[in-house]
Amino acid sequence: KPNYLVGISYLLVASIVPQWYHFSAPLVASTLIIWIFHEVVKLQLHSNIRPRLFNLGMAVGLCLYIFPPAILFVVLLFAGLSMFKAFRINEWLIVIIGVAVPIYFYHAWQYLNFGFVSVRFPQLMLQFPINRLNNLKLTILVAFSIHVGLGFLYSQQNLRKQLVQTRNAWKLSYVYLFLSAILFFVATATSEFYQIFMAVPISLLAATAHFYIPKGWMSNLIHLLMLIFAIYVGYLRDLF
Repeated sequence: KPNYLVGISYLLVASIVPQWYHFSAPLVASTLIIWIFHEVVKLQLHSNIRPRLFNLGMAVGLCLYIFPPAILFVVLLFAGLSMFKAFRINEWLIVIIGVAVPIYFYHAWQYLNFGFVSVRFPQLMLQFPINRLNNLKLTILVAFSIHVGLGFLYSQQNLRKQLVQTRNAWKLSYVYLFLSAILFFVATATSEFYQIFMAVPISLLAATAHFYIPKGWMSNLIHLLMLIFAIYVGYLRDLF
């Protein structure tokens, strides 16, 4: 049923981590990936999808240009295509061409203006992104884990009541969460909690938890506690 729970959850989750509400390359790339996820889920509703596939590929290519480690989310796009559309080689080629277009124009601009082409390879290295684990960061991790656990539990309990398209959307959101977790541990950013990509799938599961909680007052109480905690963290951002 239409509601604003996902939007509210995204605002609250993103406000809990101070690095997540600063304008940055991961934030811009994450916003594009939200649009990609939304459009992939709606592919079955359109008859002529070739222009949309090209636009989706271009959006992924822009993400790679803005934040090269986002190359992992190419898997998200092709996973969505395999879930919501029957495999057709020409459609996949359209997506690949769309991904290559921003990269091609960037390299062409470099060659025409500077006479050389510099290739930007994403620097990925396995690491634990939290250098100094204190009580505040541990509370954030526990809060996120509870939301993810409750959201996953409620979504699985009510999965049989949903349409096939909605089930596939949930499967794609789990792929989204998995890729975001990988990027969280392999990106070479020095800032802790730098990758905002995890905020989106966490928000989906958090909204599910709030939607299916049996007692309405419990959901309101959790929302209020999250808001108070976000304000508290905002004043104590130096502890990060």
